[in-house]
Amino acid sequence: MEECYSENNICKNEFTNIILDEEFKKLVYKEIITAQDVNSPFYLSKLRNYQVYHDALKEYFIRFYGKNPTQTDNLAFTILLTYPKECIERLNNFTDLKLAFNNRLEESDFESSGFTIYQGFGEANCICNEKIMNVHIFRNKYSNMNIQLGSVCNSRYGLISKNDPNFKSTCKKIKEHKEREKERNEGKPEGFYENERQLKKQEKEETKLKRLEEKEKIKMEKELIKLNKKNNDSFKIKNCFICNKEGIHKVCEPIICSKCVPCEIKKVNNQFYCLLKKKTIYNECINCDTKFVNVRDDSKELCNPCKQTWILERCIMCPEKFLKQKEINDLYCLDCDDKIISCKDCNKKILKPSERCKDCHRRFTNNLCVIKCKGCDEELEIKRDDKWREYCSICFKNNLHQVKCNTCNESFKRLPSETWKKTCSNCYHKSK
Repeated sequence: MEECYSENNICKNEFTNIILDEEFKKLVYKEIITAQDVNSPFYLSKLRNYQVYHDALKEYFIRFYGKNPTQTDNLAFTILLTYPKECIERLNNFTDLKLAFNNRLEESDFESSGFTIYQGFGEANCICNEKIMNVHIFRNKYSNMNIQLGSVCNSRYGLISKNDPNFKSTCKKIKEHKEREKERNEGKPEGFYENERQLKKQEKEETKLKRLEEKEKIKMEKELIKLNKKNNDSFKIKNCFICNKEGIHKVCEPIICSKCVPCEIKKVNNQFYCLLKKKTIYNECINCDTKFVNVRDDSKELCNPCKQTWILERCIMCPEKFLKQKEINDLYCLDCDDKIISCKDCNKKILKPSERCKDCHRRFTNNLCVIKCKGCDEELEIKRDDKWREYCSICFKNNLHQVKCNTCNESFKRLPSETWKKTCSNCYHKSK
């Protein structure tokens, strides 16, 4: 394992076992010809799976080191394949590259080029050979070659700084895409979870205000106790007749706080009642359309008689409130009730505009069907064109047999029925 030093002179282990000697560079030069050839079927920027290059690295490691490469070795080797030959010639070790995880202060050799989210797990591989769904695309600035990195490797071996504006924007888009996909799969309207966050934020602020009011009330009670000791109960806590806020007032009428009544009319009853009339608020009940006086709360929507039978409830599918009777257990507003339909394929209850539920939509989009494994009777999804598949991945692996390659004499696995397969995948690609 090589060692490197950061700019703070702190020693740390190199993350890869690769030694950039002349012999290894020859392997890199050889694979670059295919990796950077636009007309090649193994052109690096178009690949979803990097197995052909990982096999070449594995053969090199077994021949020179007597062991298999790690996933981080696969990742490092694939990164090297994105550089031009002139850059590789100047390298002495892997830390010469300008990458975020090398603790380099200079700008990285890579830049964020977007993202891709695959529907099925295993449709694409990270450059470390791990199966992935959420893919970050990074572009090498020297060669414009693209490689795909999974979210786990991206967190562990970020090629660019996490504070990079393009990278932050990409992460935000991935989060929004997942949220939109989740809303669509669950049959919820677009922006449902964003509205939920705003409501929680609003509730948190309201709770904070209530706590402040409780603290003020406790403070007033303490002040009242002091006043009562001095003035023999001549002051008491009462509500203001206009704003309904509690305060310490003398035991006399009318009860009104100094904020609601200007100082010049405190002692004039006639002017006080004129002011009270202007402050009175009339609301219209949303159930019976009856007008009622609402002095304390501007947001009051139901009159007192209707409150005995009716209640305003928030729909669980959208943030809108709807009116319902207290005895009826209804969770949806009228708009959401009209949108409930059955899935085309499995008759599961979903909301418009979706025509299929989450699982049926994914199968329809990817042209999948469900069969039972002949080995374990478990259900598995396959492409409709792959009728030849009869086993799940576990049973398929258990049926594989090890045989010797006719070319390199290395062991590889095949099915008992695949007697035509005489060579390993590495030798097969080289013969092409």
